[in-house]
Amino acid sequence: MSAKTRFDLIPFAAVGEIADVLAYGAEKYSANNWCRGTEWGRYFSALCRHIFAWWRGEDRDPETGLSHLAHAGCCLLFLMEYQRNAWGTDDRFCGPDGQAFTKHDGRSTQQDGTTGQSACWVGSDGLQQCATTGPSIYDDDDGLD
Repeated sequence: MSAKTRFDLIPFAAVGEIADVLAYGAEKYSANNWCRGTEWGRYFSALCRHIFAWWRGEDRDPETGLSHLAHAGCCLLFLMEYQRNAWGTDDRFCGPDGQAFTKHDGRSTQQDGTTGQSACWVGSDGLQQCATTGPSIYDDDDGLD
């Protein structure tokens, strides 16, 4: 990877649409209000709603008239900044909390009286890391990672 950031590779028209979403939010709430942080799940949910609306064929958000993809891009940028700066509350599901967790296929994290435990922490780089000990909820044969 190059030592210098290649800003010349960024599609500026798309970035402009995301900036339009930010301007709408600044008018409605206040400029940079999102920097105060919130539960990460709030913006993950909004990102999913915009992506799914776009996937169903709705190109523009009915409230703003702006692109659903630009709204999703905005949410993604917020989440990237939350993670990078450790802002808000990381409320991602990290695994069992001492209770058996059963997937839809019936496989459980509890086997032979042991419970798989997930430990999560924020590393020195500001990124969340998780490790699972014991049986994993992902150890199945569905072919998906």
